Amino acid sequence: MKEKLYNFTLVLIFFTVAVCFIYFFHSRYLSVDVVLYSALQDVLLASSITSLIIFNTNRFSIFNQFEKVQMTCFCAAFGFGLAIAGPTVIDRSLSFYILEKINQAGGAIKNDYLEDIFKTEYMREHRLVDIRLTEQLESGTVRLDDGCIYLTDFGYFISSASMLFRQKILPRKRLIGGVYTDELTDLYNDHESIIKYKCE
Repeated sequence: MKEKLYNFTLVLIFFTVAVCFIYFFHSRYLSVDVVLYSALQDVLLASSITSLIIFNTNRFSIFNQFEKVQMTCFCAAFGFGLAIAGPTVIDRSLSFYILEKINQAGGAIKNDYLEDIFKTEYMREHRLVDIRLTEQLESGTVRLDDGCIYLTDFGYFISSASMLFRQKILPRKRLIGGVYTDELTDLYNDHESIIKYKCE
């Protein structure tokens, strides 16, 4: 049992090093369309390499076939967690941006200017609209046609599911600006603003 645990730990360490190395090489020297998808590709590659070692190295012959499959699946799941919690969160997170912006300003900024920083600097510095539109196009949830952005069938499914989750499952008493509120569970009541940008 101790030998199996030791060897499994070696597998996990190898996989972690492999996925970090592959991600670093990919992000530094290869093209990336969407950060999340790229990171998941790196995880799949590292999982495949790890699996080959597990199934073809005498050191791991103490594991039966089912245990080897389990180790491979565990590494893949662990890697997916790293991909989401690491580069994807940092790439997409407004919270990290706020911390970085405070750090850039020497450790403190005026609270009254936070909203203005988001409107004038965050959108521009992160090219937020371009990046998010690229992600949706690459995901197949939207398509561009004659200056309009249309939902695909897959996009309708995803947006309907996310709206249902928002309305039914998100917290009803969420602390926002010192007040507990449910206002973020229904964001789409302003029908007048929709008329301005709706494509027929």
